[in-house]
Amino acid sequence: MFESGFVNELTASYPTSRFTASVHDYRTGCVYSLNPELRLTAASVMKAQILAGLLLLTQETGRELTIRERNNVRLMMHHSHNFPPASELYIAVGGANGMEQLDTRFGLTDTVHSDRYGATVTTAADRTRLVGRTLVGGGPLNRSSRETAWEWMSSVGMIQSWGVTAGLPANHRAALKNGFYPVRGGGSWRAGTTGVVYTPTGGAYALTVLTDLNPNEASGIELVEAIARHINAALTVGEAAVRPLDAVTCVSAFGGWSWKFVSERLDYGDPVRLRQLNGGEPAPLAGQRICKL
Repeated sequence: MFESGFVNELTASYPTSRFTASVHDYRTGCVYSLNPELRLTAASVMKAQILAGLLLLTQETGRELTIRERNNVRLMMHHSHNFPPASELYIAVGGANGMEQLDTRFGLTDTVHSDRYGATVTTAADRTRLVGRTLVGGGPLNRSSRETAWEWMSSVGMIQSWGVTAGLPANHRAALKNGFYPVRGGGSWRAGTTGVVYTPTGGAYALTVLTDLNPNEASGIELVEAIARHINAALTVGEAAVRPLDAVTCVSAFGGWSWKFVSERLDYGDPVRLRQLNGGEPAPLAGQRICKL
């Protein structure tokens, strides 16, 4: 799948960036890898594992999600909010120690967790294994928990729906979680995507793309989608569907911008809503892609 010509094109087009990908095609059992030795910090891609841990906790204790947990999951999965929604849920599943236990339960072998979940060092293969066993099967989640995970991950906010969906033909179903955040210290960005695609005939494949050292978020998304589009073209049949996401208006923020300022630039009258749709940070991050619906 990842022939040298394609890899060379990526390297030439994104010379400062690092990238890795993993695919598991459940229809054939084939696994494909791009730069499999590369280990990157995953940013909000790790929220898929937080969700899996929370669902396993409720499954094994026989309880439902509380109202607060459901609201936290909605903000974490649909709009990728960090603090407090994802941070509270990370603590609820045991933090780094709890995630290490989940690694064992889900068969993950090459991940090093951190007290800051976004700083977790991992491989694309581990993320693909996690999302496949969360959404398709083969892990500790029962059918009901997997269906709940699919509901959350297949209904992410439209602005957050890039990545796995790139180049998918119509009638394919996708569930995903993306990650995007500056590298600590600033100056470059991480961007990644992980998820599962179901074809119209019921076949499924899981994929993950992780990147870092991108000049800004928009460049990172472009690289992630170039790889995801290549994967989807290889594993599906049909013309790529036009996504509502493809028509949104976005700007790249500079340091010191406020949500009110970005709202005015985008001619969007609700800076509070704009903040919610774009990650919920107290202020836009330098290099962040801010989009309006």
